[in-house]
Amino acid sequence: MEAELAWYREREPGFHADLVVDTDIGSMMMVSHGTFYVDGNIRLPRARIQPLVQHEIGTHVVTRHNGAAQPLRQLEVGLAHYDALQEGLGVLAEYLAGYLPGNRLRVLAARVLAVHLALEGEGVPGIFDCLHNEHGLPTDEAFDIAVRAMRGGGLTKDAVYLRGLRDLLDHLAAGEPLEPLLRGKFALSHHTVLDALADEGWVVPPRLLPRYVQHPDHARRLARCRDGDVTAFFQGEPEP
Repeated sequence: MEAELAWYREREPGFHADLVVDTDIGSMMMVSHGTFYVDGNIRLPRARIQPLVQHEIGTHVVTRHNGAAQPLRQLEVGLAHYDALQEGLGVLAEYLAGYLPGNRLRVLAARVLAVHLALEGEGVPGIFDCLHNEHGLPTDEAFDIAVRAMRGGGLTKDAVYLRGLRDLLDHLAAGEPLEPLLRGKFALSHHTVLDALADEGWVVPPRLLPRYVQHPDHARRLARCRDGDVTAFFQGEPEP
């Protein structure tokens, strides 16, 4: 992670993000106000490290940096309803980095169900029972998702990851480019307005692009993203 941040600083001297290792955060990794937090007890398969780094740094940190360089500075902190596109781009980055396993999609779908159950008044035991006994999620995954759904009284943001990915894939399937979506933090519905503002000089192209765009296989992977349905959007094995 430190090497990834250094890679961006070499290309953009003004690039900055703090890295904090903390054993008392509610996620394996998260970005908040430009600071990248990592769980001090994290354990990951090696093949998933770079995809998750691309999700957090290549999406959330990079778009914050690009938004800070915009004449319209609100793009640094985000326009209304920006979360769905941000998380859709983050999951897309995992795929473009070489490994988005099918189980990752299953977890994102389970989070949607968990949020729905939380809004219906279910607590952790009820959500766990549904995920584990009705849908067959392993005990640890079902428990983690149930607890996460109730974090802080209810983390409803978890419901937007899958929807954000679905809408983003539809956008790409229509032949739209990816790079303009990295200009800052905004909702997918804002992109036509931002294009118009770009014509007036209020929005500029992204200063930085994620590291995954330099991968030799990037064009082919992106082309695959333009075909098919979200339910088939995963890789069975890590891609080099």
